Amino acid sequence: MVMDGRDISVEVTHLRRGNHPPHTKHHAKQPILLECPHISSGYYRYLYLSVGRDYLWCDRSMLDDEALMRLIHAPNTRIFHILVDGEPAGFFETSRDDDGPRMLTYFGLLPSFTGRGLGPWLLDQAILVMLEDNPPMLGVETCNLDHPRALLTYQTAGFEPFARESRMLHVPKDFNQLSLSPDVTQKGSNPS
Repeated sequence: MVMDGRDISVEVTHLRRGNHPPHTKHHAKQPILLECPHISSGYYRYLYLSVGRDYLWCDRSMLDDEALMRLIHAPNTRIFHILVDGEPAGFFETSRDDDGPRMLTYFGLLPSFTGRGLGPWLLDQAILVMLEDNPPMLGVETCNLDHPRALLTYQTAGFEPFARESRMLHVPKDFNQLSLSPDVTQKGSNPS
C-alpha cells in the first residue's frame, strides 16, 4: 500500500555498549518503573506517539492493531513505562535475537518530562533490564531527528558509536493528526 506523505533522509548512528552495569543514578522525584507485559495497543500507541511525535516516530504509528500486537508481544520484547507523581512520563522497549545483542528499540520521555534529569535515570533502568539475561552486548540506534541530547545521553551511559548510515523515512500525510489519547479499552493479550 502506498501512502501519501513525504520522504525524509535520516542519518542514523549505531551505538553499542559492553555488558557491565551502569553507575546508577537516583532521582529526587522517585519515578516508578513498571513492566507492561500485556500492554494494549491503545496504551502503547499513546506512549509511542506522546514520546515520539516531535521526532517523527512514525514506523509503528500506522500499523494496524494485529501487526502492532505481534511486535510488542513478541517473546523477546519487553516494554516498561515510568510514572512520575502518578502520570505516565516515558517508556522504553527492548528486544533481542537469540544470540545477538539486547537492543534498546525505543526510549524516551513525554515532552512535559524532558529537561528534568529523568532521561539518564530511565536509561540506567533500561540498561539494568537489558543486562538481566547477560547478553554479550547492548545496542541502540539514534538519528538526527531524535532529541538533541540523545546521542550525548547514550554516550554518557557508555554506548559508543560504531557505524553510521543514511535511511529514508516515510512520514504519512496524516501523521500529525493521529490521536494522543490512550484507548485503554483494547485488550492487551498476546495475539498468538
